[in-house]
Amino acid sequence: MDFSPSLLTPKLLENNPYKYMELLEYFYENKMDISHQLNTKVYNTWYSNHLFCLIYLVGDLHANDNNEDIDENVSGFYGCSSSISEDMGIKILHLLVKSGVNTKDTNYYKETIYDFLRLKTGLTYRKNNTKFVEAIIKSVIKPNNSEP
Repeated sequence: MDFSPSLLTPKLLENNPYKYMELLEYFYENKMDISHQLNTKVYNTWYSNHLFCLIYLVGDLHANDNNEDIDENVSGFYGCSSSISEDMGIKILHLLVKSGVNTKDTNYYKETIYDFLRLKTGLTYRKNNTKFVEAIIKSVIKPNNSEP
């Protein structure tokens, strides 16, 4: 099996979160510096690092509830047909933080993690992820003093 850090991509997280987590665990256990890879930003994720990408995927997409702000015909965006369970999301979250993801980063819209979670709207907003959001508050937002 190839264990190259370049395999850790937002696309792998979206399409095969189990494989993504397996790779994260391998790199962490072998003390490999993968922070550069975790903080790489690509166009189709709104120039977001892997932590934002995880937030875009954990829980159920709110757009599926006829959200008035979202055109029902919109498709093809990052995470539109993927969902990661809260428990797996929390495991990946802790591995990302321990592996050097930038927890103070912003996305294309200059939103911090706290800003994004606070808005509770938009194309990628998720529901049924309360435990995951609480884990983010505990391990990312509070340590960064990003909370009001």
